[in-house]
Amino acid sequence: MAYITLDKQKLKNNFEVLNDFFDKQGIHWSIVTKILCGNKKYLEVLLDLGVTNCSDSRTSNLKIIKSINPNARTLYIKPPAKGVIEEVVQYADVSLNSDITTIKMLSEEAKKQQKIHQVIIMIDLGELREGL
Repeated sequence: MAYITLDKQKLKNNFEVLNDFFDKQGIHWSIVTKILCGNKKYLEVLLDLGVTNCSDSRTSNLKIIKSINPNARTLYIKPPAKGVIEEVVQYADVSLNSDITTIKMLSEEAKKQQKIHQVIIMIDLGELREGL
């Protein structure tokens, strides 16, 4: 069975090096947390380091992040299916989208929840992992 061993000191060092580098370049960045599968203990360690932007492809993982730190900025990194629009707006501050119908549904749901939900418009090039 696969498992992850967390070396907090190495993680802290890697985060600080990357954060310092990106900060000097004026780059806002996000940690992709999907490999942690919503593990609350590991997510707490990340957020305790000062991570403020988390990206994930599961709303259940974003929900856990928001429960740990409601101020963490969350990004849903796959095109939302119609059935998860409510959860995407509830737990993600931003989502990646390429379909105008989905964007309209997100807008309507954001109005219902009285929230601002930001959208990054993607141009799909056919391979589902490429785009602008």
